[in-house]
Amino acid sequence: MKGKFERRLARYLNRSSAELTGHTAVVTFTFDDAFSRACGVGAEIVEKAGGRATYYVCGGLDHMRSGDRKYHSAADLRRLQASGHEIACHGFAHLNYQEASSDDIRRDLELNGHYLEENGIAAARNFAYPYGCVSARVKKVCKDRFHSARGVQNALNGPKVDMSLLKAVPLYSSRVSTDDVAALVSQAKHTGSWLIFFGHDVTNEPSPFDMTAELLSFAVSAAAASDLPILSVDQALEHYRV
Repeated sequence: MKGKFERRLARYLNRSSAELTGHTAVVTFTFDDAFSRACGVGAEIVEKAGGRATYYVCGGLDHMRSGDRKYHSAADLRRLQASGHEIACHGFAHLNYQEASSDDIRRDLELNGHYLEENGIAAARNFAYPYGCVSARVKKVCKDRFHSARGVQNALNGPKVDMSLLKAVPLYSSRVSTDDVAALVSQAKHTGSWLIFFGHDVTNEPSPFDMTAELLSFAVSAAAASDLPILSVDQALEHYRV
């Protein structure tokens, strides 16, 4: 209960307020943990529509496996970066930051920064909280280091945003239908909002936190058919001049 209360309270404390200029809709696809198939199939689907995605990477997961799911390699990340996708930070060891001390969080972020540097990958400008676990204290630590930090609050962004707690909609095949996706894209277009999707692996046998290639393809096609730019988080922030 305490953790849930802290996460809700974080929406109102230590805010980094900004306003999205122009009130134009943008769609962003983000992949947490950078599973191998998300780096491959996921990137290809987004690229076919002329878009680029954001991959929130934990360096400590390099070449690790979760059941039949394989995480990224440094080569995957370099290829993504060379293709114009954004490599962002998800911490190094995928810690629950609400349960970690501020010093442990800083060390974890430093480790991830070293991992990217040692593997020829540009320093991450943007961050996502592992497990969506955030508090006012955690926000303060992360906003001192990153341009933005993304949570898991299921909503659109804009016109005013908290740069330390961007909202994002889960693109989970277990929870979201194509009708839901179409409605979200339509809502973003008509309200001039920034729609950030997040998910993990792209697979024909999704866990509760993954998406199928078909669902991702539908979402990308829906954004393209609505003439909405498909931008990475960093590209979107530049687009909105924040």
